[in-house]
Amino acid sequence: MILEHDIPNGSRLYFEDNALLKRELENYASDILFKIGFKEIVLPNFSYYQYQCSDSRNKIIKIADEANTNLALKKDSTLDALRLISHRVNKNTDNKKWYYAQVEFSYPSYESYKVGAEFLGSSDLPYLINTMLDIFSKYNDDYVLQISNINIINIICSKYDISIEDIKNKNYNELFNSNIKEIELLCNIHTVDDLDDLSAYSEDVRAELEKIKDTIKNTNYEKVVIEVFYYPEMTYYSSVFFRFFSDNIILANGGVYKDDNIISSGFAIHIDNLIEQITKKGK
Repeated sequence: MILEHDIPNGSRLYFEDNALLKRELENYASDILFKIGFKEIVLPNFSYYQYQCSDSRNKIIKIADEANTNLALKKDSTLDALRLISHRVNKNTDNKKWYYAQVEFSYPSYESYKVGAEFLGSSDLPYLINTMLDIFSKYNDDYVLQISNINIINIICSKYDISIEDIKNKNYNELFNSNIKEIELLCNIHTVDDLDDLSAYSEDVRAELEKIKDTIKNTNYEKVVIEVFYYPEMTYYSSVFFRFFSDNIILANGGVYKDDNIISSGFAIHIDNLIEQITKKGK
């Protein structure tokens, strides 16, 4: 039996200390981003379903407008932000650095509060990672930074006829049993020290590993792991991407992406998960 005060699974209710902490986190992140030149944008919660990332459509809440056009409650803000800023907002400003603090939705009734930032026309991922480290330093000092590069997966799957669907679904049997030297070497990469000598790799793979190496070396953090064959849920990444973990909970993610021939970079802080970690540790 559903009571009038029941909350759908995945919906959020914050009050007292947690409500204050949520607002504090959003304001603190906003202050840091504003100080380094990011301007705030408030994005619509609705978008057109046909332009949503195809690999995540089974998790999108779909409705219809008065003309029976399919709409979607926003599950991810990155591409919408890029498109709206590029084609609408930038008619009135030439600013390339934007941030937002708002809720995203996924099927059937999940809500996720996030602070996101997008740097249009820039692939300077270390700059964004170091900005996130500044934000996290006040609240959390026990996390792992995971770095990956989607181009390595695409190259390996194309070159050696490996199923990309298996990698998406974390079925690595074909990969691990391939008996291909380059794949074996890639499977043994876990830290930046494993990237010291890249001479054994083909030129195209070596170039993408160098991007990971450069990202890590320009990031002010030491607790870093490399996951070469991790495939992200959001498929718009076009180069290096990352996730921040604490106790196996994702606190943030981001990366370099390309849409409409514009290469950009961005990140999202998962406010709900950060609140959970802070309250668990009693900070």
